[in-house]
Amino acid sequence: MMTTESERALLDDFDLLFGPDARAMRTLRETDARYVDAYARYARAAMNSGVLPGDVRALLLLALEASLTTLDGSAIETRIDSALDAGATTGHVLHVLMLVSLCSIHSLTAALPALASVIPPPPGPPAAPEPTHWYWASFDEEFPGFHRTLEARAPELFSAYRELGRAIWEHPAGLEPKWQELVFVAMDIATTHLYLDGARLHAMNAVRLGATAEQVFATVALAAAQGAKSIGRGVPALRRVLERRGLG
Repeated sequence: MMTTESERALLDDFDLLFGPDARAMRTLRETDARYVDAYARYARAAMNSGVLPGDVRALLLLALEASLTTLDGSAIETRIDSALDAGATTGHVLHVLMLVSLCSIHSLTAALPALASVIPPPPGPPAAPEPTHWYWASFDEEFPGFHRTLEARAPELFSAYRELGRAIWEHPAGLEPKWQELVFVAMDIATTHLYLDGARLHAMNAVRLGATAEQVFATVALAAAQGAKSIGRGVPALRRVLERRGLG
């Protein structure tokens, strides 16, 4: 059994570990303390590596919640509060939201190669602008033919997509480039997305921009506790059903 002091410390961490699901975890702990304490230790180990600055960790947790494939409204608000408390600026929060808004481009990066027999890439070298920039070269290596196909099939969309990327990447109040890439890693490895091709690309870019392997791993580990949402949504639902049946 945990000591009273360690128990209190764990309970104090619940808001950080579980965000809006903390209340459900506390409720469940009244009857299933062993499970909840074990999950809390698991979540804390996933989140507390110490290699990410506190504000960056909070922003990466926000990225996990705000990405299109998760889009958990209550968790987004909780994570914004935590990020601001940790020292992030309003500009940083907005920048994370802008970065993860690019998630829907994965519909194209995944679909065009899959549909190559129907929508083949045009012949010839990549026609992407700024061909000498390593960032775009790394994208073309990971997703060969994507830029050529998009430009050939939808030149206006291609141009607008590149301009949108520049506007987000060069945001004046934004994060350092290596943290931007880790935001993309967090978005891609969310349990609800697992877009591993994108995660690999952005992890390599993050390292090239100065992130360490430990920081990349710490970003990946943040997603490990997303399963707590099942408790956060399920326990209140169970209580409502039991009350409706007169069993509460």
